[in-house]
Amino acid sequence: MLPLEKLMTDDATKDAIFERIAALNIAELCFDWPLYRRIITGLEGSSSLARRLRDDGIAVDAFCIHCRKTGTFRKASAHTRVAPMITQSVSSNPPPEPWQTVIVQCTRCGSAYRFMFGIYKGGIAKVGQSPSAADILSADMTRFAALLDDVDQHELRQAAMLNGAGATIGALVYLRRIFERMLERHRQEAEDLLGPIDGYATMWTDQRIEALRSVLPAEVVANRKAYAVLSKAIHELTEEEAAKYHDVLRAVIIKILQEDMSRREDELASNELRNQLAKIVGELKD
Repeated sequence: MLPLEKLMTDDATKDAIFERIAALNIAELCFDWPLYRRIITGLEGSSSLARRLRDDGIAVDAFCIHCRKTGTFRKASAHTRVAPMITQSVSSNPPPEPWQTVIVQCTRCGSAYRFMFGIYKGGIAKVGQSPSAADILSADMTRFAALLDDVDQHELRQAAMLNGAGATIGALVYLRRIFERMLERHRQEAEDLLGPIDGYATMWTDQRIEALRSVLPAEVVANRKAYAVLSKAIHELTEEEAAKYHDVLRAVIIKILQEDMSRREDELASNELRNQLAKIVGELKD
């Protein structure tokens, strides 16, 4: 996705406007873009984006809070708001209104997610969605409940709510705390396997990740330099930097949890297999 608040400037040329709008991913705007953060500015840009919101098809994998599984969502329809709290279907022929509601449905159970876009600060922003980003993330994270303590789960919900409201720096604060606790837990795991890690307490974040390569996903270790921002004071970050690192850090946290869950399931399966084999051996001896 293009950098936040830099998709469009008031002095952008007409060609630049359409080029930037063409590069937008509508599914990402629906599922990932925070509420009340302006997407584009100007009449030309607003009309072009509204047309894409109205007409573009969507097929995206996302977590369904009703199925409790990740599945494919496809666009069901698009609407334009013609009066407060009233919507009606429109054909693809009339010029698009800036107030658009994008509806996507889970192909497994048919439940719908709705994303509302409208006029905001001279352009278009996402002004509402149902279910909320926090509800989707909270439901998605229940699969990792065995790996997360109450503090982690609470702060993940807080981060989702803040990011959804456009308070990205605040959301990043929570994610950074969660990530640091995850590193500490993995440090304990690594030291149980390999012994103490000399100088760990004084290492920078990327150095800690390198020291924990035996228990972290390979992608996280290979791109450890990207986490240097986590060593910066939060007040040094701009909203643009915070937004960029928030999305990456959330994806990293989920990736680590996925690998931890996979190892946990493999260990449980191995233990079950050993128990079954031991039972068989015992029966043969009898």
